[in-house]
Amino acid sequence: MMQHFKISIALGGLAILAAGCADNAGSFPTLGQGYKESTEVVSDVAPETQESVAETEVASVDPDVLTTGVTPQQAATVSEAEVAAATAAPSTSGALLGETVGSLGLLERTGIWVRTPLVTAETEGRIVVKSTGKSANVTLIPLGGDAGAGSQISLAAMQLLGIPLTDLPVLDVYKS
Repeated sequence: MMQHFKISIALGGLAILAAGCADNAGSFPTLGQGYKESTEVVSDVAPETQESVAETEVASVDPDVLTTGVTPQQAATVSEAEVAAATAAPSTSGALLGETVGSLGLLERTGIWVRTPLVTAETEGRIVVKSTGKSANVTLIPLGGDAGAGSQISLAAMQLLGIPLTDLPVLDVYKS
């Protein structure tokens, strides 16, 4: 008897819910209808400010160029000499600075580099991808933050090491 009562309550609740939704049935677009664009402007900005903003010209920005002027193509391009230097065997094993998680860095400069909080001054070093053992000689660039805050890898370094751009590889960082 109690089971029958619970089912009746549940069905009654669904009926009430469906009746409430029926009032709004035509207010949402269905697949293929899309939303209607509104031309109404709602703003808390004073009318005189709106006019001055409307008259302001906006400079066009090439989406492929950041404020530094480096395009993705430039960031990914390295000379044969740079590749040779990056893949050369290290003259010494170098001092292990620590382990860090790397991510794709900003396209702010070309070359093979790692921006890391493990150094306080720009220096030459080497990184080793822990999962693959692949390594490269890189320029180590200081990055503010705690030693465990993570590092940024140049696009060229990621490509050289075969790291997918969306990966977050664990790296050993050595100072030359």
